[in-house]
Amino acid sequence: MFYLIIGILLLLYYFFAAPQSIKGTLNSVTLVGLGVAVMILIVTGMIQVFRLPTEFFVSAVMAVLGYVALKDVNAMPEKIIEGQERKPRRRFTLKKVFRRK
Repeated sequence: MFYLIIGILLLLYYFFAAPQSIKGTLNSVTLVGLGVAVMILIVTGMIQVFRLPTEFFVSAVMAVLGYVALKDVNAMPEKIIEGQERKPRRRFTLKKVFRRK
């Protein structure tokens, strides 16, 4: 609460009483303060992501590996027996997997 009051007082000083020569310095200090606040938010967000259960990360990795495996299986050449005509290959796309109704 104390820092909130100090911040409000600084903003009021900046808008109503600060001379033009000081406003440039206050802009620099404000920019650095905002940068620090953004970095703190990013770090705390990363901490929250790493607090997720391990099963979440395992399932994400398994989903990626499953997609790569399906693409590899689709890219495999077809075995052609002599005397048979070659059928056109069906391509694997996500549109076929996630069809809209």
